[in-house]
Amino acid sequence: MNTYTLTITNQLPNYEALQEGFYLLLINYHKTPPHLAMVINGSLYEYNVKSTEYLVAYSKWSVLYAKLKTPVLAIKLNALGYSVSELQTQLITAFNFSTQEPTSCLMPINTAIQNTYNIDTQACYVVFDLLAKLNFSDIITHIILCNPSDKILITNNELCINSYTAAIVQQHIANLKNRIK
Repeated sequence: MNTYTLTITNQLPNYEALQEGFYLLLINYHKTPPHLAMVINGSLYEYNVKSTEYLVAYSKWSVLYAKLKTPVLAIKLNALGYSVSELQTQLITAFNFSTQEPTSCLMPINTAIQNTYNIDTQACYVVFDLLAKLNFSDIITHIILCNPSDKILITNNELCINSYTAAIVQQHIANLKNRIK
């Protein structure tokens, strides 16, 4: 299986660093596919097969993740001078689905990235496509490993994650939807 390599700038035993800044999260990054979300100054924005949630307070999601020992790869994004309220507006708009339900947790993130950074994300079908565009545009400032999993080996600050296709994501979503019926 192919892998995608990321250079880790910091490893932390908790999620406290995420209380400040703008992040793309790979939740349970050691699983294929990981769940994706965004955080701005501690507030979580996510879409999953059960619901869409945004402005979830740090005190709520961080306690749950700590209890579940959830490993998170937090990719800090350059805010490019946007205020917190401007970024929150972008995220709320991207995660508010009035016309079309997203096909994956990546869809609202792609929308937020496209609207915030003017990066064409229409061909980003998996998170690795998006990461390549963010790297190319020099938007990623740090990559932080929060509550690292002992299931993944990190060598010379490099983390290798199994890559996957959009078909694997859609199959995973279909399996999740079948479980909650």
